[in-house]
Amino acid sequence: MGRLAAPWLASGLLLAGCQERSSARPPAIRYGEEPCGDARYAAALVPAAGEAQTFDDIGCLVRYQAQHPGPPKAVWVHAYRTDEWLAAEEAAFVHSAELATPMGSGLVALAADEDAAQVGREMRGEVVRFEELPAIVLRQ
Repeated sequence: MGRLAAPWLASGLLLAGCQERSSARPPAIRYGEEPCGDARYAAALVPAAGEAQTFDDIGCLVRYQAQHPGPPKAVWVHAYRTDEWLAAEEAAFVHSAELATPMGSGLVALAADEDAAQVGREMRGEVVRFEELPAIVLRQ
């Protein structure tokens, strides 16, 4: 490699390492290593700046967002009864006192409105959208 090419190559590698990482997917959770180390995480939030936050209850995510205003890069929720992560703004939620959740919010997320309606009937709950959750959680 020529003496002139080496500095350009080194500069290119350095700049490539500084590029912002995409947040199009939920964070990888290292079970047993995260502070909450539970394989049943309910939600994750990627803030505009900083590290991804994970929550064991959807209600905890909603409280966190209320205390940390500003749009996040991404918000993910774990689907009820499956291992699927869902974009929070696309999910349907069921709120019911009959749903046992880690911190007692009584909130679960589902991918399809029909599934949410069925769980809502089974658990005597109401089907809501993500933007409605603060009104429910912050009055509990």
